[in-house]
Amino acid sequence: MIDIGSRMWAVEPVFARAINGLLASGKEDRIVNEIRLGQLARKEMGFIGMNAAPPAPDGGANADASDLSSQPLAGESLRQAQGDNGGTAEQYVAVIPIMGGMTRYGDACSYGTETLGRWMKQCERDERIVGVLLEIDSPGGEVNGTQQLGEIVRDLKKPVVSFVKGMGASAAYWVASQSKKIFMEAGPVSSVGSIGVLMVHYEFKSFEEQNGVKFTLLRSDGSSNKAKLNPYEVLTDEVAAEVRAEMNAMRADFVKVVKAGRKGKLNMENAEQIFSGKMFRGKEAINEGLADAFGTMEDAAKEVFRLAK
Repeated sequence: MIDIGSRMWAVEPVFARAINGLLASGKEDRIVNEIRLGQLARKEMGFIGMNAAPPAPDGGANADASDLSSQPLAGESLRQAQGDNGGTAEQYVAVIPIMGGMTRYGDACSYGTETLGRWMKQCERDERIVGVLLEIDSPGGEVNGTQQLGEIVRDLKKPVVSFVKGMGASAAYWVASQSKKIFMEAGPVSSVGSIGVLMVHYEFKSFEEQNGVKFTLLRSDGSSNKAKLNPYEVLTDEVAAEVRAEMNAMRADFVKVVKAGRKGKLNMENAEQIFSGKMFRGKEAINEGLADAFGTMEDAAKEVFRLAK
């Protein structure tokens, strides 16, 4: 897991500090093993519909969650909303969860952005599904794969609406900003923002000195740029500047994408704060144009049905 410190992240800083603490504690292997043993579970895709679900095809509840064609619109996978959602018989909204830290290929806690994107494309092909509802509670995650998922949300031919229940930060907000509308769960906890790029660098020099251990990197001739950023050598100003330049380019892309996705909605008079990495809670987020309205999952589903008409 040490390579987590050498990746670029679009992630909320509190979550980043938690990861740092995990790495510093030396307990990461134990926690990863617990995850592998299934003590933490990923949230599956669900559906919101009007009537009782149609009969499940062969495969039933044990079908592969990564393949929508084998997913029944029935049983535990189907979440029936209360009341009139605005749809008709045999119409469904796919509920795709973006929960926890985001990575491209996923882990035991959450599906990767590639899987989420594949689900969305499969929803586009399924005539029973009128649109997609993104159920979001995430601090963000890896930059790698986030842009691709955002583009799928933006380009999907069926309406996509986001519902933030807790946190929609950084990479998670990147994706949400590409949906047609963003609802936030009412309350003091729900927040969005953290638009920026973060990277954590670890340096083991003090560890070496305290433990009498010396790490030496040997590079072949002509490979002077190989692994310039590593935890075993002192971070030079030159390397830091190179990394920061790359991060600045990624942030510029992030800002450009959010501006395009929320065009005409953002309070550009406060752009400096909006794009500073700050989190915005509740009414402040709506006032700044980062979200559209407070609501419930049902409200968000109704909006998908409305946009699909």
